[in-house]
Amino acid sequence: MNIIIALALFASCVPVRADDTTAPAAPAAPALAAAAVAAVAATAPAVKVEKLTLASGIKDREPLDESAVFPTGFPVYCWLKYSVTNPPASIKYVWTADGKKVGEYPVDLKGEAGRWWAKKTVWPGAWKVEVVSDKGASLASAEFTVTAAAPKAEAPVAAPAAPATPK
Repeated sequence: MNIIIALALFASCVPVRADDTTAPAAPAAPALAAAAVAAVAATAPAVKVEKLTLASGIKDREPLDESAVFPTGFPVYCWLKYSVTNPPASIKYVWTADGKKVGEYPVDLKGEAGRWWAKKTVWPGAWKVEVVSDKGASLASAEFTVTAAAPKAEAPVAAPAAPATPK
């Protein structure tokens, strides 16, 4: 990118002699700079999120039990189906709990299309997982809630047996 900017700046310079009083011709640099930027943009990888979902598991590369509410102490899976123009590309899964970042996991996407997932063991609160491009742009996000585990029911305590009476 620095080369393109330098090229655009260089192309916009018009040499003028110190004793030259005529106005220089309008430079063609804006067109050259725009073409250079367009060329880079055309070859830069672009990630498209086709589906993002949350699940309690993965089987045969597909999400199981999709939900937005999960119990504490179990992993939550963030499953992604994507396509990429001009691979490879990089993304990050960014996990937040109650507004605070608690995890960030980079992923390199090598093919033009595929599925990828990340998992995190969670605790009670309001959660969000966001898929972010290597440039920091948000590609997709999902919010979910983690509930506290229900208290275990205790087995009733049996009353002590009455003493045996002799017969």
